Parts: sequence; structure tokens; C-alpha cells
Amino acid sequence: MYPVQAFNVQGMPCGHCIRGLTTAIHAEASKADVHIDPATGRLEVRTTLKAAQVIALVREEGYQAESAMKSGHFSQTDSVQSILIVRENENTS
Repeated sequence: MYPVQAFNVQGMPCGHCIRGLTTAIHAEASKADVHIDPATGRLEVRTTLKAAQVIALVREEGYQAESAMKSGHFSQTDSVQSILIVRENENTS
């Protein structure tokens, strides 16, 4: 399993937007695990794609995005959760 990558996305107000972005990501990485919270604009992806590839896909769909780590909106709790998820998955593999 791959670590969670988090992004801040602007301008995704509805379910149609979420479906479009999810479809775009799945077109490039069919097994990607995609979670989007339209209220906060937070996109979390577990995928083989690199962060730059995910951001490019978001932009192709017409939205602005940046890594949550780069923007400073990636909290220490997020980091710890990501580490725990990776370690948990390593132990089950």
C-alpha cells in the first residue's frame, strides 16, 4: 500500500466536480484510493502517482491545487497518521 498524499484544492463545490476529478485520477492509476472533502477542499490520494502528477491532473480538470505539505496545511497529526498508515501496511504485506 502507498502512503497518503494530501492536497488543497480550490473550487470543487459539488459531487459532479468530485466525480470528475476521481475519474481523472483513476484513468491514470486505476487502483488509487481517492478521498475528497468539498467543504475543506482537501484531496487525499493513495496512489503510485507522484504529487506533481496528481496536481497536473487536478489542473487539467480546471482546479488549482497544491501539496498540503507545501502550503503548511499538513498538520503534525496528518504526518503521524501517514507514518502509521505506511507502517501498518508494511506489517500486513
